Formats: sequence, structure tokens, C-alpha cells
Amino acid sequence: MSKSKFRIYCLLYILNCILVCSVQAQDKGYLELFGSVTQDGKGMEGADIKVMKGNENSDNALTAGGGKFILNLDLGFSYSVIFSKKGCITKTVAIDTHVPDSEKDQMQSFKFKIELFRLPDGAEMPKDIEKPVAKLGYSNEYAEFDYDVKYAEERKVEVEKVKKDVAALLAKQDADKKAQEERKKRDDETASKAKQQLALAADKAKQDSIAKVQQSAAAATALMEKAQKAKQDSIAAADKRAALEQAAKSTREKATADSLARIASKIKQDSLVAVKEKQRLEQLGLSKARQDSVNTALLKSQKEQAVRAGKEKAAADSIAAIKEKQRQLDAARAVLEKSKQDSIAQVNAKIKEEESRKNDIARKQREKFVQDSIASANAKANQETAARLAREKTYNDSIAAVKDKERLNALVVAAREKAEKDMQAKAEAKTKADKMAADAEKAKQDEIKRLAKEKEDQTARATAAEKSRREAILKQQEETLLAEKSRKDKEKFTQDSLARTNENVRQAGLAKALKLKMENDSIALAQEKIRQRELALAVEKKRLADEELSKQDKKKNDSIALVKRAQQELLAHQNEEEKKRIAGEASRKRMEEIEIRKKLLAQSQAGGQSKPSDMSVYRVDFDKEYVPEGITDETITEKNRTIYRSIVKFKDVKDTYLKVQYGWGGVFYFKNSTSISETIYVLDLKNYRSRVK
Repeated sequence: MSKSKFRIYCLLYILNCILVCSVQAQDKGYLELFGSVTQDGKGMEGADIKVMKGNENSDNALTAGGGKFILNLDLGFSYSVIFSKKGCITKTVAIDTHVPDSEKDQMQSFKFKIELFRLPDGAEMPKDIEKPVAKLGYSNEYAEFDYDVKYAEERKVEVEKVKKDVAALLAKQDADKKAQEERKKRDDETASKAKQQLALAADKAKQDSIAKVQQSAAAATALMEKAQKAKQDSIAAADKRAALEQAAKSTREKATADSLARIASKIKQDSLVAVKEKQRLEQLGLSKARQDSVNTALLKSQKEQAVRAGKEKAAADSIAAIKEKQRQLDAARAVLEKSKQDSIAQVNAKIKEEESRKNDIARKQREKFVQDSIASANAKANQETAARLAREKTYNDSIAAVKDKERLNALVVAAREKAEKDMQAKAEAKTKADKMAADAEKAKQDEIKRLAKEKEDQTARATAAEKSRREAILKQQEETLLAEKSRKDKEKFTQDSLARTNENVRQAGLAKALKLKMENDSIALAQEKIRQRELALAVEKKRLADEELSKQDKKKNDSIALVKRAQQELLAHQNEEEKKRIAGEASRKRMEEIEIRKKLLAQSQAGGQSKPSDMSVYRVDFDKEYVPEGITDETITEKNRTIYRSIVKFKDVKDTYLKVQYGWGGVFYFKNSTSISETIYVLDLKNYRSRVK
């Protein structure tokens, strides 16, 4: 424990003692309410606490370090203690401080812990925010303040639902925020990279421009130095040529003087004129040579000046080009900066559009959820209607099946009678067909006899014609032609008659065969129908037998389920009676212990004893410590108390139960460092131990 916390606790204890003394001096009781406000398992400092006495705001406070607070409430009133903080869901606890007259002068105390859930950004407070999450009042049974357990259990489901919904919304917001931060980070990185690339490009262009300017300047300087050197070389060469010419002149003059001196005596006059003329000519030649050298140097200097002017112009043009490139780079930088701003604006627009789209999606999902709920309810109603119609159809089908069975029996009898009649008709038809065949055979024989007789008559007529042929050739020829024609016609008629007779016989045979086939098909069809009816009757009998067997099995299962349910109800009744018995015994023990504790409490107040300090140090952190599945019991022995710790771990439960027994007789019970009654402690552990068995 740090020194600051120790000082705070000492100060609180001193203030508590002062308050106790003042209360004892005033002879008036009150309820000391102390505990802590947490969020995500950590104490919340700076949470607002508003105490409403009826409709009046009687007190306001802020939580200290670790979320701790202490409130003193007058007895005999109804309070609403409101816990709130910006960005959190507000919670209210209803406290009724009415006590019996015998307890009005006593100091009461109660400790509890309350957790404030974080409110998602942009979300509204729950609709039932003003509804208390817990109710606290004086228990006549235990003679001290305690929770309304039934109300707490009812509100626990609602609070857990709100907590689950808030956690889901927070997770979604955190995911969206993380995605937005990642997008922003990527955009910043992209912008930074683009900026770096622009800066690098600008620096590179600047360095390239400077390098080009330096190169151009170096080239111009080199050209100027070269031109200056050429000029100096030209002047030196001219001076050298002049010196050479002067030396040559001196040499020539000396030679002339020597020559003149040698021949002075002989040709003094002639040579003097010649020497003077020569000197004049030489002087003119020297002047011309000097003038030519000067002109050449001037031309060369003009050329070098023209080259230098060209190079200076090239350098100026290069500098102008560099300035133009710098201007273009500045323009490109401005364009890139504008593009960057446009990209940022587009990204912001996209973010807003994405947020709008997500809001639309969320709204559509809510609308879809409502529509799906309505559709689900309609589908459920339709299913129930379909099930009812199916049951009615099954009943009607059963009745129709019985009627079909009776009708099938009647059809079978009728089919049998019809088959007998068809057999009789078949026999009569066969007799009739035999008679028709006999008649056709007789007609055929008569026709053959007739044809034979006609042939004999024809032969006789031919003989007579042969006898009379001699009498009249023309008449015989005519008669022969007529007879031949008559014979051919008769033969054709006979052949046609025979063909017709054969065709009639064949048609009669085909008709007989077709009729016989139709009769056979009718008999086979009737037999197939009878077989199908018999098969359908067998299937129906099997179905009815299966239904009867299924009904018997259902009755048997229903009987077994009824027996099991009766056993379960009996067991539940026994458990309820056992709970009542345990509760009665616990209540009796509780009353006895309360009486003892009252006496000991009075003694402890006189001797400076108090309730146990914060028990969160004994709470197990399941995320950091390994705990086996089930219930683990431990005993912790300290100087003035013994702590019995039961660690409960199942798939859906992770709790720490404490029973703290002091040497002076006081016993306290805790669940996850929150004070609870002995009844809750005993019942919870009993239920969990039954799960282990």
C-alpha cells in the first residue's frame, strides 16, 4: 500500500470516527454507503454522484482515487443515487432508508461496487436509463440493509443485454476507428512520400540547374581564359616578331654601316642615296609589317570578343533556361501541392461518403432486421397455419383413403364381373369369327367352281367357233375377237374377284387378329389395374399399420416423458423443499448470527473494529492465473481472520466466493470482492457443486 493511499484511509477513518461521534452526540442514526465505481475492472476517478432525496437534490460528490466514495444518507427517506460520467451510460440505484423505530438511532453501513459501461460515440442513452439497476433497503429478516435479490436478477438480464449491445457497438466503432486510422496513416504516408518525392525532385532539379550553371560558368570562364591567353599569345607573338624585325633591322643597319664604312671612300655619294632610299623602303616595309601584325591582332581580338560574346550570350541563355526550369518546377510544385490538397479533399469526401454509406447500411440493416422479424413472425404464423392445414389434410386423407379402399373393392368386383363378361364375349366373338372364316372358305370354293365351269364353257365355245370358222372367216374372226375380248374381260373380272376375295379374307384375318389383340390388351390392362390396386391397398395397409405403430410409439414416449416429467417435478419439489429447509435453517442461523454480530458490532465500534477492507486482492484473475475446471476450495489464515475461498470456473462462469471469519466473531461473504448475503453465498455454491456432480 502506498503512503498516499494509507494517508487517505487514515483520513477517512478519522472522519468516520468524527461522524460517528457526532452522530452519537446527536443521538440520530444514518446509513453509511461506501464502495467504488469501476469501468472495465478499473476504478473510475472523477465520476459524478448525484443523491436525490425524493425530487430534491440533497447531495453531490465525485469519486476519489480508485473510484472510491462514501455517502451518508439520513434514515427514513427514499433516495435515488445517480452515477454518471461523460462518455458512460448513467446508472441509478434506488435506496429506501426506512428502518424500524428501534433502529432509527443506529448507524448502518453498506458497501457495494457499481460498473459504468462506456457509451459508444454518437449513441443515445438507453430508453430505460432512469430505471434503477438495483434496489437497496432494510431487511427485517436479516436486520440490516441488503439487495432486493429478485429485482436484481430481473434487471441483470436487461443490463447484460445492454452491455452486450454496447460491447458490440463499441467493437464495431473501434474497428471502424482503427480502419480509419489505418487509412489516414496510409494517406499520410502516401502524402509524405509524395512530398518527399517532390522535395527530392526539386532538390535534384535545383542541383542539376546549379551544376549546369556551374558547368556553363566554368565553360565560359575557360573560354574567356582561353581568349585572354590567345590575346596575350597574339600580343607576345607580335612583340616577338617586332623584336625579331628590330633585331634584323639592327643587323641590317650594322651590315649597311659596315658596308658603307668599307666602301665609303669609293662610292660615298652613290651609296648614300641608295642607303637613304633603302632605309626609306625598309622603314615603309617595317611600318607595313607592324601595321599588318596590329591588324591581325585586332581581327583575332574581335573574333575572340565575338566568341566571348557568343559564350556570354550562351551563358545568359543557359541562366534564362535555368530560371525558366525553376519557374516550371515552381509551377509543377504548385500543381502537385494543389493535387495533394485535392487528394486530401477527395479522401475526406470519400471518408464522409464511407461514413454516410455505413450509416445507411446500419439503417438498412436495422430496417431489414425489423422486416426480417416481421417476416419471421409471418413465416411462423404461416408455418403454424400450414401445420394445421397439414393435420387437417392428413385427417381428410385418412378418411379419403378409407373411402378409396371401399371404392377400390367395388372396382375390383366390377373388374372381375367385367372380365367374366369379356371372356364370354371373347368366346362368342371367336365363334362368330370361325363362322365368318368358314363362310369365306365356302365362298372361295364356290368361286373356284364357277371359274372352272366358265372355263369349260369357254372351251366348248372355242370348239364351236373352230367348227364354224370355216364357214365364215370374217364372222369367225369377229367372233374370235369378241370371244377373246370377252375372255380377257372375264379373266380380269375373275382375277379381280379373286383378289377382292383374298383381300376380304386378309382384312377379316387382320380384323380378327386386331380384335384378339385388343381383347388381350384389355385383359392385360385390367389385370395391371387390379395389380396396381392391390399394390396400392398393400401400401395403404402398411402406411396405416406404420401410423398405428407410430401412434403407439408416441403414446409410449409420451407416457415415458410424462413419467420423467413427473419425476422431475417431484425432484424439483424435493429440491424446493430442501431449499426452503436450508433457507429456513440459514435464516434461523442468520438471525442468531445477527444477534451475536449486533453485540460484537457494538463492541467493535467501541474498540475501533470495522468491516473488512477491500477484498479485491483475493479475487482470482482468470486471464493471468491457471485455474482447473470446476470448484477449487482454499483456506487462507491470517493474523485476526480466516478466509475460505471457493474458485468457480465453468465455460459460462468465472467467479470467486469468499467467506471471511474474524476472530471477534464477525462473518462476511463476498462474490468477486462484492459483499453478498449468506443465503446467496450458500445457494450459489450449492448449485455449482451440483453441476460438478
